[in-house]
Amino acid sequence: MLRRLFVLVVLSTACDAPATGESPAPERPAAAASAPAAALTPRLATVELLDAGQEPRAPLQIRVTPGQTESLAVVVKIGVGIDAEFQRADHTATPSIALRATFTARTVDSSGDATYDMVLDELRLHDPAAASPTIKTAYEATLADISPIRGTMTRTDRGVPTALELRAPADLQPRSRIQHEILAGVVADLLPVFPDEPVGVGARWTVRQQVRLNDITVDGEARVELRERDRDRCRLALTLNPSARPQKLDNAILPTSRHELSALAGSGTGAMQIDLTRVAPREAHSSLMLQASNLTESLGMQSTIKTSLSVDVEAHSLDDAGAAATARSSEP
Repeated sequence: MLRRLFVLVVLSTACDAPATGESPAPERPAAAASAPAAALTPRLATVELLDAGQEPRAPLQIRVTPGQTESLAVVVKIGVGIDAEFQRADHTATPSIALRATFTARTVDSSGDATYDMVLDELRLHDPAAASPTIKTAYEATLADISPIRGTMTRTDRGVPTALELRAPADLQPRSRIQHEILAGVVADLLPVFPDEPVGVGARWTVRQQVRLNDITVDGEARVELRERDRDRCRLALTLNPSARPQKLDNAILPTSRHELSALAGSGTGAMQIDLTRVAPREAHSSLMLQASNLTESLGMQSTIKTSLSVDVEAHSLDDAGAAATARSSEP
């Protein structure tokens, strides 16, 4: 989960964090600049089964049909902090963003691999009253620029992602493009990944995936445990351990400066309520904290920037909410 988000936020905050204690916020582009559509390129995830769990055991296999549509309500809360020679900002939460994510199965092949259309819309501040007028205006302008976010993804019947392509507007500035990719990456990483082997309650497996975004490589690792299973309904618990090796960063915000990621590591937890007849979870939440160190060189001067990043995500199925509302309305 959330692998694509880490480097994007670390990069944007390290290069553009304010000198005051106020949290950084997106700015509406003053002028459009042509840019190619984004393609988040995941390398095939590897799944290592650590414990098959109790008997009885059965495969965890996603079964969807062409045309099947699912919707999630998602809230993303991000906190950032920065410690540098020239500026310091305590770890502070930025305004939470709410959105609706809709997945429609376009095709399903004979092996069960499915291609989905993904649409993120109804982007808004989750609690606009909590933001200052300046921050509120900036966020609402950027969310209006990037909404709706559209893309296509392909996943195996075990949930392993093999492709994710975003169809971004051509005139997005770097700051808006970062927000565009952050939100799409968060939603795509909400979906579960399973082992090939039959498993039972108590089963544990590790999902590792290296994600390449432009010239940035992030190593994602999630430890997953099957806590409960009732036919197609399952409850999963997750432990998250992302990291990244030292590497140069291609900074589109300040292209004349040199930036290197010296270190990135984090830890977090999460949980999912899933249904094997759906690709999206019925409920999901995760909480993550990361620490990163960047080396920046500009005009012959070097500085080290230490950045903290917290990410909290909550999601629940709107299909379940709609079904419940319909049932209540039909009661005598």
